[in-house]
Amino acid sequence: EERIWRHPSEVAWEARQAVEPVLTTPATGNARHFGPLWALGGALIVESVTPRVTSETDWPTEVSRDARPSTVLVRSGNGIRTLAGAVAVRDDGYLISSGQALDGETTFLVHSASGEIGEATLIGTDPVTDISVLKTTTSIAPAIMASGPPDDGSSVAVIDPTGGAQHHTIEQRAAASTKADGEHLIGIHTLTEALGELPPGSIAVDGTGAVVGITAATEVDSPAALIPIDVANAVAAEIIADGTTTHVRIGVTARGPEGDELGSVVTAVVTDGPADLGGVSPADLIVAIDDEVIASMAEMVAVLRGYEPGDAVDITVDRNGEHVSCMVVLGSDVYDG
Repeated sequence: EERIWRHPSEVAWEARQAVEPVLTTPATGNARHFGPLWALGGALIVESVTPRVTSETDWPTEVSRDARPSTVLVRSGNGIRTLAGAVAVRDDGYLISSGQALDGETTFLVHSASGEIGEATLIGTDPVTDISVLKTTTSIAPAIMASGPPDDGSSVAVIDPTGGAQHHTIEQRAAASTKADGEHLIGIHTLTEALGELPPGSIAVDGTGAVVGITAATEVDSPAALIPIDVANAVAAEIIADGTTTHVRIGVTARGPEGDELGSVVTAVVTDGPADLGGVSPADLIVAIDDEVIASMAEMVAVLRGYEPGDAVDITVDRNGEHVSCMVVLGSDVYDG
């Protein structure tokens, strides 16, 4: 503003900014959008670019395009029954799927997206998370995994290993879901709808095409359950390494909140277990673990999965209306997969 002379390119740039139309993009809403800048004859010409917009119908197919080659359809060893979907997590033939969906079988045929058929064997299954690991002789490129799970309300595309994809929304980030055999999965995601004809073990990807979770077998017409990818990866790594899985435990049984309660209600405490030694009592309402606020039993389980056995955590309980801090050293449960 204080200079007497200004270069023509500056004047052209400011004039262009003043008249540039506002464009709408699906990612950011209303935003000013400029394309490449070209220096011609001492002035800057700004080239406006119209954003590419994908319809809601086409969105699942578009975002799942890169991940599809990493998916397979798992069939029974005799090839008669379709059991599950699975995804390659490493370049040496390891696949992740839903354990219950495999129906107790240990040898399988896998059909890749490219049309190849190969054999696969069960390496191990974790009953707590329903994650299973298979090893196949078929060469399948591993999928790109998201660095963490999606948030509540996020859109995901669940890929059908036989072709196509479905648009779902994350309904609850930390929830409990009933598996097909009546057992419970706790601390997982739930989706807004059931899987329908899609097989359990089908993967969900976010808007970048990165895998955010593995679907699990749930009761018919129940909302689909999604095991978060960070949990699935950690469990799979343990199964591949030594065939076992380890989960932290605090030594309590608990239930979800009722009425106006927010937290995880302790119904029983294991004598001389971690919680007992740390001062947690039956009827306590667990409302926080370290700095994480706990609103339900499923949230408590989800938060604890971020710790390792032997970690000391500050568990805050509501006891008769008073907050009490209990320092608990986490124990572990080991499962032979």
